[in-house]
Order: sequence, then C-alpha cells, then structure tokens
Amino acid sequence: MLEKIESIVKRHQMSFWKALPYELFIRMYQYPFLRQVLKYFFRTDKPSNVFFVLGCYNSGTTVIKNAIALHSDIAVAPVEGDLLTSAFSHYEMIGSERCMYADAFQIMQDRKYSEVSSKQAISDWRPWISPGKFFLEKSISNTLRINSLRKAFPETKFICVTRNVEGVVRGINKRSSPSGVYQHILGDNQYSDNLLIRQWLMFYSLVLDDIDEEKADIYFVSYEKFLSSPACEINNIYTFLGLNMKKSDYESGVLNIDGNILHIREQPKGKTIDYLDSCKKLLSEINKTKRKL
Repeated sequence: MLEKIESIVKRHQMSFWKALPYELFIRMYQYPFLRQVLKYFFRTDKPSNVFFVLGCYNSGTTVIKNAIALHSDIAVAPVEGDLLTSAFSHYEMIGSERCMYADAFQIMQDRKYSEVSSKQAISDWRPWISPGKFFLEKSISNTLRINSLRKAFPETKFICVTRNVEGVVRGINKRSSPSGVYQHILGDNQYSDNLLIRQWLMFYSLVLDDIDEEKADIYFVSYEKFLSSPACEINNIYTFLGLNMKKSDYESGVLNIDGNILHIREQPKGKTIDYLDSCKKLLSEINKTKRKL
C-alpha cells in the first residue's frame, strides 16, 4: 500500500495531500457518467493546437511524451487521453491488457467508417487544456486512427515512437498478461511471442499505410536512439512541432529543459541496435519480421 502511495506522489510530483485527491479525481473522470458532471467545473479553452504521440505498447511513448512535455508551451493529461474522453475508442477488450490485437476486427471497421469529434475531445480534456499552449495527447489507440485524427484536427502533427520488436514483446510480457475470458480464449496465462509480434506488425504497418508525403506530418523517433541521445532527439522533435527551442542538457540519466527535469533510463552501453527512425528502416524491419513469422 505504501509503495502505491509513493508511486502516486512521484507520478504527479505533488505532496501527499495533493496527489491522492488528484489521483481520485483522475480515476473518477474516466467514468463517462461522472465525467459529464465533473468537466463542467472547468471552463472550455481551445489549445493552440493538438499533437499526438503514437506507437506500440512498451515502445517508449510515455517517456518521450514526458520529455516533450518539459517544454513550457506544452500541456498534457496525466493518463492516456482515450481514457478521458468519449470521442475515441479504447480497443482493449476485457482481459486483453496491452493487446489491442484482440480487437483487430473492430479496429479495421473503425478505420473505414468511424469519425472523431474534435469538439467532444477538447470538451472532455478541458481540465488539462491551457489557453495559449499546445495540448500533447498520448494514447496507444491513436496509432490506429491517424487519418481520422487528421480530419478532426487539420493542423495536427504526430510523433511516432518506434522500438525493435524484441524489446516490445519482452516489455509487454513483463508488465501484463491476459485475464478472464481472453485468458480462456488463448488457453494460457501469458501472451505468446507470435501474438505480440503480429500486434507490433499491425501497429507499424498501419502507420506506414497512413503516411501522407504531402503533409509530412509524422515524425519517427526511435526509442533506442532517444535513450542514447535525449537532448539531441528532443530538440529535433521541438523543431518538427514548430516549438521555440529551449536550452537542453542531458547528464547521468537526467534530461534538463530550461530547469524542468526528467529522469531517463540510460541505454546499456556496448549494445548494437538498429534505430527504426525512418519509414525506410521501419519498412525493412517489418518485412524482415514477416519473413521470420
């Protein structure tokens, strides 16, 4: 229990007495019927723009979102945005934590027929939107609806976080497992590597399908490359998003952006990794992984 409380305090970077009520509010806000009441305690402001962080589960989207959010012109929600709005589908079936591949049929149907309401999303996100700031939204499910997001937010930009498939599979199985009905369907208490590899292929293949070369609105950042040079990579991201450059520094696992700091796990030394930080490299890795399957 004490460990959970310490985790909440650390996550929100607040005192104990502020962090616990804030965590309770966030959890209550995830229920649509409570959200309809709670959100009206906040005024509706329009952000300067909305940007989206994309990627597969356990690909490093959270740490890169947190790094981008060190910029003073960025506002973020404390959890994934698809949990805080009725405008998006979440795609995790009961018992399929970190495995949206279980809902692949619905995903493909939504890609063809569903639309996103930007008005609804911004209205629901109002507790975390600041006027004059850009709102940064990170949800794994956004990776599967890029074209819908383009239509809803015409001037948006996307940061697609990539990670080698081995690291993704290892990370998912370390942090989650099937449960309930889905565990019964799989006949196992752990996701198979084959299933998670196919999920990785689905996520990044759909991103490549959705690339619009004229818009050039998707920036690929490799998680492994980010860990090796965070200050350089974060400046590249700020440039892509059109944000004012900030003084950045990285030393001993600490990224510092104008006095705002983030602790980052350092990349193990002596390890040779291919950085999937471009369409060409990602496509090559996808084809290689398909051949292995």
